[in-house]
Amino acid sequence: MGVKFLNKSGVGYLVDGARAIDYALGHGAKVINCSWGYSYNSATLSNVMLKAEQMDVAIVCAAGNYNSETPLYPAYYSYTIAVAAVDQYGYKASFSNYGSNVDLAAEGVSVYSTYPGNQYATMSGTSMAAPKVAGLLAAAWSDQTQLGLSQILQQIPQAAVDVTDPLHSGTSAFAGKDKYTGYGLLSLSNLLTTLGSSAQSISVASFSSTRLDNLMNYPNPVGAGASTTFGFSADTNVDDTVK
Repeated sequence: MGVKFLNKSGVGYLVDGARAIDYALGHGAKVINCSWGYSYNSATLSNVMLKAEQMDVAIVCAAGNYNSETPLYPAYYSYTIAVAAVDQYGYKASFSNYGSNVDLAAEGVSVYSTYPGNQYATMSGTSMAAPKVAGLLAAAWSDQTQLGLSQILQQIPQAAVDVTDPLHSGTSAFAGKDKYTGYGLLSLSNLLTTLGSSAQSISVASFSSTRLDNLMNYPNPVGAGASTTFGFSADTNVDDTVK
């Protein structure tokens, strides 16, 4: 399902983002992609994240496009899967946020996607990377519906392919989980193998294999010549209660 809370310019209130997640939770979503973020941490959003965890629903979030460790929510919550962006060669995208909260990375540079006005365009951003991870988790769960999402998420460290040189330094200084790409690139075939599935699957572990460029969404890409910031505003006087 698609739940919209942003206006045509990609601007909206954080409290409405929380309510959008709550709506998805109430209508049976099992994997929710959040290609948006804001530096303001609200009680409403925190409560919705707790509700998602209690309902065993996976929340996948864009890490942000500031090229910094600036906390953005909901990606900064410990329960969410924060996704950074890499380019087609597997190196950290110049704009991608980083930090201890980053769990995975996916391709988010020059991604061909739908665009307002019945158009297609090439865009970049962690907003383009996060939906790929959400799609892979949804595919894994659809094959293993007897499992809870929490059981699937526990396999991410084993199923991800490590990115040992995310900064293109010519070394493997970042072997293992790092703040730039987390555990690395999620492989669907690895994930299904760790879950004991016999299903035929594709792999997006390396960029020479099939790329799920059809699993994208809008808003908040970084278009050519566009700003790399998230377009959100906050009103601290709004009713901060999930209803």
